[in-house]
Amino acid sequence: MWSLESGVRYGLGLVLLVSNFGGASRLWILPAIAAVVTPSVVRYLRFRYEVTGDALVVQGGLMSQWRRVIPLPHIQSVEIVQKLRHRMLDVVELRVEAVGGSATEAALVALDPAEAERLRSILLRRAERGAGEAHEGPPLTQLRPRDLVLAGITGGRVAVIAALLGYGEQFVSDDRVAALFEGVRSLGASGLVVALWAGAVILSISVAISLAATVLVYWDFTVRREVDRLVVSRGLLERRRAIVPLRRVQAVELHENPARRALGLAALSVVVAGRAGKDRDKQETSVLLPIARRAEALRVAAAVLGAPESVAATPLLPSPASSLVHRLTIAGVGVLGAVVAGAVVGGVSNWVGVPAALAAGLWSFAGWRSLGHTIAGEHVIVRRGAMVRKTTILKAANIQHLLLVASPTQRPFGLATVQLRIPQAHPRAVDLEFRRAETRFAELTSKLAGETTPG
Repeated sequence: MWSLESGVRYGLGLVLLVSNFGGASRLWILPAIAAVVTPSVVRYLRFRYEVTGDALVVQGGLMSQWRRVIPLPHIQSVEIVQKLRHRMLDVVELRVEAVGGSATEAALVALDPAEAERLRSILLRRAERGAGEAHEGPPLTQLRPRDLVLAGITGGRVAVIAALLGYGEQFVSDDRVAALFEGVRSLGASGLVVALWAGAVILSISVAISLAATVLVYWDFTVRREVDRLVVSRGLLERRRAIVPLRRVQAVELHENPARRALGLAALSVVVAGRAGKDRDKQETSVLLPIARRAEALRVAAAVLGAPESVAATPLLPSPASSLVHRLTIAGVGVLGAVVAGAVVGGVSNWVGVPAALAAGLWSFAGWRSLGHTIAGEHVIVRRGAMVRKTTILKAANIQHLLLVASPTQRPFGLATVQLRIPQAHPRAVDLEFRRAETRFAELTSKLAGETTPG
């Protein structure tokens, strides 16, 4: 496996070497191949792993030898990955992540599937007494192909084509762009038809890209609960299976963009303490539901948190009207400042402020409508977001510390924000009336202190 990865990394250089040099120079191809393969062979001969007592030990190196010890209680997730090259060799890769790590702590790149399952079971065993043996139960949730189609159409990957167009614009001169628009304008009505067809083609390409990416990443998406851990498997060309201990789950987040909100759909993700790895990997492995009916997403959220289903569906208290006035005031001041600065510096006409003010007002209103919060038993629910509405549900016991903030712009309107600090996320109840914010702060402080708050 290491030789294949080195070949992919340096293979293009070898091809160029062979194509650009002929005759005796091609004899260098054999030493070049040896230079690519030999380090992998040495690395393989020196690499060892074992489980001793309550720790995973991985060691290797020739000139600079190393030995890594990972205590089993510190392991927070184990992921099994099977890419195309793994399928060719009938092996899998086991990735071990520990609490507080910034990257994968141990990567066993080529294991027999049975050995990977055996090692996974050992690494994720519990020290607590009474924990049952892991068993494969019925799926907590599983996506069908039509769900993936709906996720691809309504998901954020549609914006990929916009990014591609943005990069392409950097390589096209302004004169060419102006000439293109002038040519379309000169065609009159037929030019409008051409423009509409071009827009339809671009939209079709963006949807196709979104569908393809969604199917490749989330094909056969299945979530199972094995006693005290979640098992998430997904992928078409690249199969992945992530193991998430439930004790590491800090919160669940419900995501609703405008399209999905209109259709009553949502996506669900989980916030895990100490999640290591790259940002893209963390984002994808934290997904609990790429798409589902909102009621189904709330049901899964309650099951993951070990809460009654009624908790996740508890109505939220809306933000006061003074919060909308606060947001509209800030937006108005910002738009006015931008228009004045543009008029002074660049000679921008005053009419530009009309659509800018309208957009800022709509954005402020959407953000205000999304605000909400409540305390349901031992759980806290907060919601915010203008374009993408995010609802965070967490146990009060997971809060590391609280913060009550009244910013300079909030104080004139009698508003404040309660910030809830948990690992890997910072949910907050935004723009509460100051007295209510103080009451919520006191209630949560009592829960953290283990006291009982009077009804």
